[in-house]
Amino acid sequence: REGGQQMIRELTLGAHQHLLEKVNVIIIPNMNPDGGDWGNNGRRTNSLGYDMNRDWVVMETPEVTAVIEDILLRFQPDVWVDAHNGGSLPYHMTYQATLDPTADADLVAFARGPMYESIKARLESQGMLMYWYSGPGYDEETDTWFWRTTVPWVRKQHSYGGIQNIITLLYEVPGGHPLDVQADAARESMLGLIQFVADNAEETRNVVQEARRRTVEEPAAEIILTTQEGVYPELEEFQVRQRNEDGSWGEFFTVTGENRTLWVPENTRAMPGWGYAFDGRLDDVAHLLRRHGIQVEQLGEETTMQVERFRIEEISWDSTPYQNHLLAQAEVEVVPGEMTFPAGTYVVRLGQVTGRLIPLLMEPDAEDSVLRWNFLDHSIPTSGGPNAWVPIYRLNDAPGVPMRLTRSR
Repeated sequence: REGGQQMIRELTLGAHQHLLEKVNVIIIPNMNPDGGDWGNNGRRTNSLGYDMNRDWVVMETPEVTAVIEDILLRFQPDVWVDAHNGGSLPYHMTYQATLDPTADADLVAFARGPMYESIKARLESQGMLMYWYSGPGYDEETDTWFWRTTVPWVRKQHSYGGIQNIITLLYEVPGGHPLDVQADAARESMLGLIQFVADNAEETRNVVQEARRRTVEEPAAEIILTTQEGVYPELEEFQVRQRNEDGSWGEFFTVTGENRTLWVPENTRAMPGWGYAFDGRLDDVAHLLRRHGIQVEQLGEETTMQVERFRIEEISWDSTPYQNHLLAQAEVEVVPGEMTFPAGTYVVRLGQVTGRLIPLLMEPDAEDSVLRWNFLDHSIPTSGGPNAWVPIYRLNDAPGVPMRLTRSR
């Protein structure tokens, strides 16, 4: 937060005021004031015990709700960065773009390519180092060094933003540096980002607009339900250190190793041709979708359609609370059939700018689905079987009846 405050000063009173002639900047100086002031070292949860960087799907914290509703949906930013303390020494800044492969590939390549290189060069010109988030590892069996990152759940900021077609970055400043050095790294990394966007405004806007257009007009053929760690083909150099025999840290040295800051599809399913339908009594699900900017409609009259249904083969709930939830896990089979939907049934078409997010919420076995987050607990059986159905349906064709757009509560 100290680096953020210095950035505000530079943009409003210092030598970087000219950047505001080309870039609109919205700043949240401290996303978690309660956690930041907790004890001597703070904590990552807010005063209610929620980890806000795991709340970007369910939106149960007022802080995350405010960002999504009052900033992301209202202003539709092209770039979004979230700055934390974390990462690995000796680097002064560790950087990550969206890791979930559901995000638009060109959007991510822009963030990992020219944007990354520009910010890295700025820091290096001031004697500071930048690399990917998060840190190194060593495989003794293969004598291989590697650099790993974090899991790309949709509930995290850097995944959620990219899936919503925003160039989304995670900044992590390693805490082992003195506070003034940490502030310098945060300030210069953020100013470097703003400078890059100012210098490349047309290209940045075009990358984002094209990602949004492709989401509507050229939807992906497959839904990525789960991901697994991958490896970039080229080896890279990075700095590491090891502990001495007495337990103290040795000096940093450079190694050549694998860059594993890549996540690739593990389990996939074909994308439905048009969208989804769900029971007209599931108002909480409709409300959640609308809060994410997803357009939800209702059938104006009864209709019979060919659909794909989700039959539950196995289902269980965690025994330990996570974010005050007992998360559900389901194994499902997709079964074709015919359904008659009454008037008032909710429907969601994929051909909208939020189209990348929609299947990740609606497919029951996706990692951050509405089923997983307990929105369907009152509507599904507690065990699998031949008649254990999820009240969500895949539609390959548009309903042939009038529909009306629903409004938020």
